[in-house]
Parts: sequence; C-alpha cells; structure tokens
Amino acid sequence: MQSKFNINFPVYKAGKHGQTTLALPDRVYKIDLTVYLDIEKNPGPEMDVLAYSSNLPPKNVNLRAIHEGSINYLMSNQLLGFQPFYQLQRPCFGDVRHSQDDFEAYGVGRRVSSVYEIQRIPSVNITRRRQCIFQHRNNVGANLNNLVNITPTKNCPKTETSNLLHLAMLNARSLNNKAMFIKDYVVEHRVDCLAVTETWLNSNNVYLINELCPRGYAFMHIPRSIGYGGGVGLLYKKNYKTEKQNVAQYSSFEYMETLIRSPSTVLRIGIVYRPPPSAENGQTVNMFFDEFSDLLERLAVSSGKLVLLGDFNFHVDDLTNPQAARFLDLLDCYNLKQHITGATHKANHTLDLVTTRSCEDMIHSWSSMDPQLSDHKVIHTKLHLIKPRLPRQERQYRKLRSVDPAVFRNDVIKCALFTSEACNVVDLCDQYDSELLKVVDSHAPLKTCIVSSRPSAPWYTEDISKEKCKRRQLERRWRKSGLDMDKQQYYDQCKR
Repeated sequence: MQSKFNINFPVYKAGKHGQTTLALPDRVYKIDLTVYLDIEKNPGPEMDVLAYSSNLPPKNVNLRAIHEGSINYLMSNQLLGFQPFYQLQRPCFGDVRHSQDDFEAYGVGRRVSSVYEIQRIPSVNITRRRQCIFQHRNNVGANLNNLVNITPTKNCPKTETSNLLHLAMLNARSLNNKAMFIKDYVVEHRVDCLAVTETWLNSNNVYLINELCPRGYAFMHIPRSIGYGGGVGLLYKKNYKTEKQNVAQYSSFEYMETLIRSPSTVLRIGIVYRPPPSAENGQTVNMFFDEFSDLLERLAVSSGKLVLLGDFNFHVDDLTNPQAARFLDLLDCYNLKQHITGATHKANHTLDLVTTRSCEDMIHSWSSMDPQLSDHKVIHTKLHLIKPRLPRQERQYRKLRSVDPAVFRNDVIKCALFTSEACNVVDLCDQYDSELLKVVDSHAPLKTCIVSSRPSAPWYTEDISKEKCKRRQLERRWRKSGLDMDKQQYYDQCKR
C-alpha cells in the first residue's frame, strides 16, 4: 500500500478507539496494520503499557533503518513495542521536530496537512437518537395510504371449543336420589354426552329415566344382571346418531359400547366399571386382566375413533402400586394413552380414567369438578369431533304485544257471543271458543317459524338462581383460601 503524497513516514490520527492510519510512505512498508485497530469496546490502557518508565521506542529497533527502507519486516514482539510510544503521540523520526503539546492539541493529521498540503479527513459524530428525532419531525401526521376500510360484522366469532364434543363422566353412586341434580348439572354445563357408572338402575326404572333426561336428551344403559348396584349408562343428545353395540359381557367388569356418528368420523365410546374384587363377588385381579386383554384386542382392530373411559378402581397415581403399573403396561401394549392426572376420588386417588389411541389426537382438553354429586369428581373432556347441528322445529306464535286492549275489548263486545247467545251449554261453549278465536286472529294472527331445539330447564326458578350464585361464591372463596371451613360451607351449599 503506497501513498501519493511522497512522504517518508506514516501519518496517524489519534481517535477515541485507537489509531487511524491516514497515509503511508512511498516505499514498500510491510507492517501489520491490525495492531492499531480497536477490536474491543473501549478496552482502556493495558497494565504493561503503564509500566514503561520511558516514552521512547525500544532500543533494539533502528527507527532510521525503518525510515530509509533497509528494514522491511518487523517481528510481532518488536511491533508491539511501539504501542506505548505511539499512544502518547511522540514523534518517532529525527527530521520531524514537534513538541508533545502540538501533537496532543492538533493531532498528527492536522500538522502534516499544513506541511504537505494533505486534505484532512473530516469526521462528524451524529447520534442515532438525534437522527431519529430529525426523521420523526419530517414525518409528523397520519399516512393516509395506510388506512384500510373495516367492514363491521354483526355476529361475534365463536370460541375455539364451541364446536367440540363435550363428553363428561361421573361415578354417580346411584341415580335414584340424584336425577334432578344431575339433570340440572348437564344443562348448566352444556354437556353433550355424560357417561355414568354405578347407576344402580334396573330395567323397570322408566319414570326415573324420564326424570333424568332434559328436553332433547335420551338415556341408554345396561343394568347389573345379578345383585344390586353397579350398572353403566350414557346420557346423550338426541341429535347425535347414537347406536348401542351388542357386545359380550364380562364377569370381572361391566361394559357398554356405543357408536356416535358425526359428519366427519365415527366415535366408539366404551364405558367401563370395575368393582373391587371381594369374597362376595368372587372376582380377582387376574380375571380382570385376562378379560380386559380380550376387550382391548378386539378394540385394537375396530373401526372409528376410540374413547375408553370409566371407573377402573386402580390407583394409577401410585407408582409403587404393582396392580396399577400392570394396568398401565397393558394399555401401553395396545398403543393406548391415559390422559387423567390428579385425584378423582375423595380419598385423593386417580380412579376415573379416559383412554384413547396414542396415534389419534382426540382429546383437546380435560378438567375435573367436584359438584358434590357423589364421592367421585366429574371429568370433563373436549373431543375433536364436529358436533351435528341442533334439530330444527316448527313453532307457532302470536304477536300479543301489538294488540290494542281498548280495540280488542270493543271487538269482544260486538261479537256474536253477546248479540246472539246460544240456548244450551254445549253450543254456548262452542260459541265461546269460536267467537273469541276469531277476535284473537283478527288482532294477532297465528304465525309459524323454524327454531333450533335447545335444552330447557322449566324447573329453574329465581330461588334456585340465588342459591346457585351463593354456591359459586362459596366455591371461589374455598378455592382462594384453601381452608377446611370454607370447603365445608361450599359442600353444605351443594347439598341444599
């Protein structure tokens, strides 16, 4: 690298971050320029630099030889020896005589430019903040090119889980005295299907089943064949195409299988209740694993998506329980995944389980609630299954609010009921119905519309609404404080 100004020594400029090379001599000047660059952020002076007692260059280097060009190469340790000398801006050649004050006040570049007429490189420091201020002042105001038209919509977007199948599960411990409570719970939480274990029903409980089902729901179940207790069932909406499967019954557990057909797929729901083995029922754990393996082997090759749920009475939360570990290993052998964690029973054990195939993404989310319907919690799951549309029904109505009472009263007085009264009671009743119906039709004619059938709760009164509000307040207080006193008050309110 050569200079066009015919100088015999290099010219440097002192800066905040180190030395800046402005010009080099005409002769070939081999030197590593990287030693003068500041490769760190404000590193500061080195300790070995401050240790020098003299500001002169090293004695083992002949500066005149470097100037005349007889020495074209310097070792790295010799080159680093110039560092304290150049940092103090001392003149290094004999034919250049300036004081240290001149170099510190004006810098090397300014002095050389006055002697050799070299144009000094100007440096302007403008901070980024000041540049942003100048740009912001030039762009004050709204850019009309960025404005777009927004079309308002009347309908609010549906939530993410609004179109998912809501499947719940409960070990009821008898439906005989809880039908109204479970019915209200299903309507309040908008449950699509409720799997029930331990129904304690028989084939003659038709009245109880009608009391259990809200409007638009149906219930199918399999009662225990021998003895009392037990039983499994499914409460579902009528708009679902549901079919109960005829499957073999097992002696160690109770089982019911149903198919729900949706526009997208077929869902196979298996409801299981395994009673604890005892001397009375004569069942053993090995009997359950043998029969349950046969069931899983059949379900492994069955069509449709699979959800297997129920009360298995295994403490799967206890990792040291050998029976629970064996049960989980059996599920894993058939590529099944168990989703429920945490306590589902008042004894703080996980007994109620929901199982799906590992390769099928069926469970969107799940949660558990304790409405004090039994000693088990209610397990809620949202399934990736498109719900069918609500059934449509034809309804008739009259706009009675548009009737003028004064005009209606005058038309009733003018009708044949008062002008030509019938002689006998039968004709008088017929005349009463026909004449008043004519007057009503003239003021509020009968109209027809198509509406969606939704579950209703005609028993829901204002007193029930107040009690439910109080129950929710006590539940929030208990969840927040965690005190046993608040928990007991919430439980007492649930039983009212």
